[in-house]
Amino acid sequence: MSQLNHILLIDDSESINFYNRLIIEETGVTKKCTFFLSAEEGLEYIKEEHNENNPLPEIIFLDINMPKMNGWDFLDAYDQLDESLRKKITLFMLTTSTNEDDKAKANTYNTVKGFLSKPLTEDSLRSALLLREKVVL
Repeated sequence: MSQLNHILLIDDSESINFYNRLIIEETGVTKKCTFFLSAEEGLEYIKEEHNENNPLPEIIFLDINMPKMNGWDFLDAYDQLDESLRKKITLFMLTTSTNEDDKAKANTYNTVKGFLSKPLTEDSLRSALLLREKVVL
């Protein structure tokens, strides 16, 4: 498994972002890990011009329940972005929700490739990476 350039976390909890970032950094699966506390900031970041110092994320881990713009609102806006941009990113819901309706709703979005429970573990991270490789190939 090759090292990714960038993983993006979007969650309104600083402590969850800190923990998830720690797991990601300890595994060494990416060169850069960024987090945003709001879906709006995450969406704006994706729309920015990206370069070697500011790489587009290859994976996004997205929370559902956030103030203002929640995960569903983010997905609706994200799905309006240019396909050439979206096809470079593998998106996973990362949530505490155990609601089967949430899981079913996530499955209605073609851009969502998995539904994971918070917090990340090494195993769930590696599973997401393997799934990403299948999607990209």
